Amino acid sequence: MSKKPTNRFRAESCLSPNGREATNLAIRFRSGGGTLKRAPVLMTAFLSRMVLLAIASVLTLVIAKAQQASSPICSSSSISHTELLNTTSNGGTPIPFFGGEGAEIALDPANKVLYFAENPFLGQGGIDTVVQMPLSGGHPVSIAPAAPGFGDVTALAFHNRRLYVADGIGYLNTLAPWPQPTAHNVVWQFDPSNPDSWTRVVNGINNPTGLAFDGKGSLYISSWNDQKVYEYKHVEGTTGFTLSKPVWTAPDPSDAPYGLAVDKNNNLYIAGFGVQYNTGSKIFKVNSTGNSTVFFDSSTAPAAFFPSGPNEPTSLAFDSNGYLYAVYYNALKIVRIAPDGSYVVFPGGGTADDAGNGIVITPHGDVITVVNGGRSTSDPNPAVVAIHGLTPCRVHDSDDR
Repeated sequence: MSKKPTNRFRAESCLSPNGREATNLAIRFRSGGGTLKRAPVLMTAFLSRMVLLAIASVLTLVIAKAQQASSPICSSSSISHTELLNTTSNGGTPIPFFGGEGAEIALDPANKVLYFAENPFLGQGGIDTVVQMPLSGGHPVSIAPAAPGFGDVTALAFHNRRLYVADGIGYLNTLAPWPQPTAHNVVWQFDPSNPDSWTRVVNGINNPTGLAFDGKGSLYISSWNDQKVYEYKHVEGTTGFTLSKPVWTAPDPSDAPYGLAVDKNNNLYIAGFGVQYNTGSKIFKVNSTGNSTVFFDSSTAPAAFFPSGPNEPTSLAFDSNGYLYAVYYNALKIVRIAPDGSYVVFPGGGTADDAGNGIVITPHGDVITVVNGGRSTSDPNPAVVAIHGLTPCRVHDSDDR
C-alpha cells in the first residue's frame, strides 16, 4: 500500500499574519517520505518501492543543493543579537552617539567595514562625526571633514568604494525650542583610502534624510522639507552628480520621505516617515516608469503585529534574495517584506524594547542596526547591534548531511 506524502519542515518562530513568506517553510523531501504509487501489474511491490525510493533520494539531493545555492544556511530559526559597539566600549571612552531616526548606517561589504553616525543629542555635547569600524571588531575611529565639519548627519550610503553622507537636520526641526544643529543641506563624498578626500558632491538639498544608488549609478536623495525624492545622475569621468529630476512627491505631508532603497530591478522604495514627528506608516514603491504605489502600510497590519497609529518607517535595506527590511522606529519593529508583499514582523533591535535606527544587511545575512538610547531593560545606552536569524535561510535538521 502506498504511503501518504510527508513533507518535513521547520518554520521560523516570529509574528506573521499570513502563510506565504511569513512562515518561511524550509520543506525537505526525505527518502522514505515520498509518494509511492502502486506498482504496475508486472512489477512486484518490492521493486516498485526500491525504484521510487531511489528517485526520491535523487530529488532530495537536487532540492537540497538548490536551496543551499539560493540562500545561506542557518543552524536554527531562533533570533539572537550581538552588540558590536556601545557608548562605553571604545577603550573606556564614551561615544556620544544617539542613533536618532534616519538611515544613519552604511556598510562597505568588500572590506567589511561599518559606518554609522555619531550624533550627540540635545545636551550630550560634542559634534557630529561618522564612526568607521571593522566588522571584525577592530577599534572604531571617528571621521569627519575639516571645520566646520558636519551640521547633522541624517543619512549614509556606500557605493563604488566611496561613502556618502547626508548633512541636514532631519526630524529635529520639529522639536523646537530644543537646541538645533546647523543644517548644511549637502551630501558629502569620502574615499576611505584618503582621509583628506571629503568633498561636497551635492549642494542645496532642503534637509536631506535618505540616500540610495541604483544599478546605473544614479543617486537618489530624500528631501524631507520638500517632501520629494530627487534623482541625481552621475557625471561620467568624474565623481560628481547633476540634478536630473524629482522622481517622487509625497501624496500627503504624513508621507514625507526618510530612508531609501533600490532593488535589483532599479525600483525605488521610500520610507514615508511623515513631515511631523510620529505621523507616517507607509513604504512606497516607484517603478522605472515613475508609477508610485503603496508597497506596505503598517497601519493596515493586524494589531498583534503593530501598535495602532503611526509607526514611523525610517530606514530600508535589501538582502541578496530580494527581501526588503524596514525599520519602524516608533513601533520598535523591523519588518521583512517578501517580493510578493507578504511579511514578518520582528523586534526592533533583537529585543522587544529596542528601537532600531538605520539598517544594513551583511553578506552573511546578519541585520545590523543602531539601537536608540530608549532601551529600558538590558542596557539604557545606545548600541550598534548585529541581529542573527532575521534573513530567510535553509533550516537544517540534525539528520541533514
